[in-house]
Amino acid sequence: MAEQPQRPRFRDGRPLAAADLELVVDHGRNRDARHDRALHTPGIALGLRLRTEDQPMTFNNRSVVTKRLTVTAGMADDGNGVQVVLAGDQALAPEQFTDDVGTAELDPASAIPGASYPYPVLLTAEERDGPADALSPLGCGAGGGPTRVVEDVRVRIGRRGEHVTLAAQQPLGPGEALAEAAPWRLLLGFVRYHPVLGRWVEVLDELDNVRPRRAGVRAGEVVSADDRLLLRVGEPPVPGQPALLLETAGGGQLRFGRTTATGGVDEVLSVSTGGAVKVNGTIDPGLVVGTVRVQSGIATDGMPLPLPPGVTAAELQQGNVVMHVQVTPRFPPAAANEAYAVARCEVDAQRLVHCAVKRLTDGSSNLTSIPAACNYLVAAAVVAQAPGAAP
Repeated sequence: MAEQPQRPRFRDGRPLAAADLELVVDHGRNRDARHDRALHTPGIALGLRLRTEDQPMTFNNRSVVTKRLTVTAGMADDGNGVQVVLAGDQALAPEQFTDDVGTAELDPASAIPGASYPYPVLLTAEERDGPADALSPLGCGAGGGPTRVVEDVRVRIGRRGEHVTLAAQQPLGPGEALAEAAPWRLLLGFVRYHPVLGRWVEVLDELDNVRPRRAGVRAGEVVSADDRLLLRVGEPPVPGQPALLLETAGGGQLRFGRTTATGGVDEVLSVSTGGAVKVNGTIDPGLVVGTVRVQSGIATDGMPLPLPPGVTAAELQQGNVVMHVQVTPRFPPAAANEAYAVARCEVDAQRLVHCAVKRLTDGSSNLTSIPAACNYLVAAAVVAQAPGAAP
């Protein structure tokens, strides 16, 4: 139930109840959770990767490489604003598949015969009571119950296809407390299980365009306290990572490139606040309707003709591009008593060159057919709107 946040007020001479102290803790936890779910997107902040170690074995007289899996220590924010902490590495035993899923559905298309379909590995926050006190308030003996809560986690193997339901999870509202939260599932990756071997056999980072999410930030404004703001991809920082740098140097500019060992950016693109654009590379506008791309060269008999740069076979098959080809035979050097005639010089539907010439020798009526080379010109005209093409 949604309600306005409350915090306790203490007064001299008033009894101090356990509920008042609980409210102190809950007020801080709920405030932090509201901040996290309002200003951050849920996902992994640190670690929590599926680490693999090869375990070769022999099965049916053939060598098979299975996997030992470990979930590395790390931290994440779930959609309810709960900070999910795995304090140490945790092994993912193969027996857990049977406990969590039961019978595996085998994938007939798997490259590993007898392996299951990929199943998601999920992480959820799971609180549990800590150990009970050794002393009671009245002296030795059992206490009145646990006085500690362990903010634990649970790693489980999800149902096949459960990963496609994760995006539909609904976070708590602004006035809802953590006590009302349903478990939030965080994706760590995907695994294939081999029920006959009783081992993991493969780990996948992505399935059906779904992959583990990294924690993010919700903000309408980002302000740097320095004279530069750096957006970098990769952790830990190493030279060569893609980066975007906004800085006041040079009157203000935006620079994109790769990070350097000194913390700067080796730019390939920069834009000044005055509108000057500098590119240290090639600008590719993609396929533009009405334009023609050309490729030329020399090809030999049986050689497939290359497509012009920027043109793919898929675009040709979809009819977005029409190809025009011209081939001209190249005659071998002829001796004084030799002459050559064209036997064939053409290109088939698979763009394979078929080029041959016939050699006539003075004093002989025999024509000898020999493979030859040709000059080629391939022109690809963009005639339809392709995905990503400029109008």
